[in-house]
Amino acid sequence: MFAFYFVGTDCKSALSGSKGRFSNASEVVRAGLRLLEEENRIILLRHAIYGGMESGRAGDFDPKSI
Repeated sequence: MFAFYFVGTDCKSALSGSKGRFSNASEVVRAGLRLLEEENRIILLRHAIYGGMESGRAGDFDPKSI
């Protein structure tokens, strides 16, 4: 997880005058939310993979049995 700290200043003054990736606080918030959503998807995928590995080895599959 990422954390941003602005020591001795607020977010607005930290963004002003910078020629970085974000031009306003709204863009920073949106990017942060996208990262959180991506992190959540990765966590869910890891849980699914772990669950599959813990379920054991698959037996012989017979498609006619379905």
